Amino acid sequence: MDRQIQYPAQIPLVEDMLNAQRNAMVGIGHLAGGAFGANTVAASGFACSPGEDLALTIAPGALLAPGVVDASAYGTLAAVSSALVRQFISRDPVTLAVPAAGATYIVHVSPQTVDTDDTVLPFYNAADPSVTYAGENNSGLSAPTVRRDEAVLGIGAVVPDGAYPLWQVAVPAGATAITADMIAIASGAPFYPSLSAVAPRIVAPFNAQLAAALGGYPLNAVVADPATPGTFWVSTADANVSTPGATGATWQSLFNGYATQAWANGQFLQLAEPESQTVSGPVTFGGDNTHSGTNTFEGKTTVPDITAFTGADALNAETAEGRYIKSIPVSPNKRITDIWENADGRLVFGDGTAAPVVANLADLPFSDPTQKIQAFTAYVQFSNGTASIIFPRAFKPGTVPTVILPSTQEQSNKWSFLGILILSNGTLAITNTGVSIYGVGWGGGSTFANLVENNFIPVIAVGEF
Repeated sequence: MDRQIQYPAQIPLVEDMLNAQRNAMVGIGHLAGGAFGANTVAASGFACSPGEDLALTIAPGALLAPGVVDASAYGTLAAVSSALVRQFISRDPVTLAVPAAGATYIVHVSPQTVDTDDTVLPFYNAADPSVTYAGENNSGLSAPTVRRDEAVLGIGAVVPDGAYPLWQVAVPAGATAITADMIAIASGAPFYPSLSAVAPRIVAPFNAQLAAALGGYPLNAVVADPATPGTFWVSTADANVSTPGATGATWQSLFNGYATQAWANGQFLQLAEPESQTVSGPVTFGGDNTHSGTNTFEGKTTVPDITAFTGADALNAETAEGRYIKSIPVSPNKRITDIWENADGRLVFGDGTAAPVVANLADLPFSDPTQKIQAFTAYVQFSNGTASIIFPRAFKPGTVPTVILPSTQEQSNKWSFLGILILSNGTLAITNTGVSIYGVGWGGGSTFANLVENNFIPVIAVGEF
């Protein structure tokens, strides 16, 4: 950092005073660059709080931003374009009016250098120093007296070029006042914590002198043990000046309550472990679980009930017992161990000793599998040549079965001729419960007579139950 030299009785020059101020600014700028980085933008302060109605109040703050020493002449000093971190300040609280409700706005800050505080300065006449002038060359004109680096605050829907975002304000439609919950740090805001706030949070060795200077380490501060590598301590109290590891100290190990790798390896299954791993004791699976590779479970394993059978979920024994055929039936039945389809398209099942083939519908005697047969012998007593036969089992109501009777029958040297009665509407006298028949007898010659004797008549009836 440069400093001006002056001597006793030396005539002071205006450049001496300007260079002194410029040199101080350059020194501070390089210090800021060393602390934050030569190309870093950093903001501090600028706290944002609700104002009156739709307004915000922004507290004083400072902005560090990369720039040059002087982009234009500084008084009688020429411009200097050397790179320098500059500090721009907002000295007083600023009120910003929110344009309207129902939108999101960004509070932004712009670095700005201005020559300001114009004043009509007194000058003296070089030809006659006893004569004063008002303004340079006695022009009466004012001139700027301060070069000010300002942090200029604004608000809008977007961030202008050259400005930096600080706060985001989301104002709901219809809102008439700003509340704290509408305000949040804007994305990309260059806020940096102060050194005093960061110092106790750095993981550095415990230092008793620093603890005293800070007024004690805060709650949850982390320090390294100054004597034992790999040992760290967490403060369990505010204003903590006790020494970690000492009796009664308000510190605990950073790893207190954490599992060691050796303990975890003995308690939990390991990922990507090529060797078989054994789980002993009861195990309960809840939620989604995927097991791949070799897994050995010893003891009781509880699998939750499932109601959807379309996924790859594990099925517990209780659900399987209620949903599927028991794998081990009651004796003397045999367990079916295999089911398959043979080359003929027929189902085959096996029990380890035999492989019976299950018939297809096409193997049934009727093309219509709903048709059933009743074959029986009826004891019939004719009355004037007619009689009724009742089926042992009634067919399906509303259906008419097909009935087959012997047309002739020999009995006691006589022949009987049998048939089914025809109703007046031309249909056979058959219902789902029975059939009405007629019979005539022939004993020789040319005489036939209505049957009046008892007869045993074989009957075949085919229908739907």
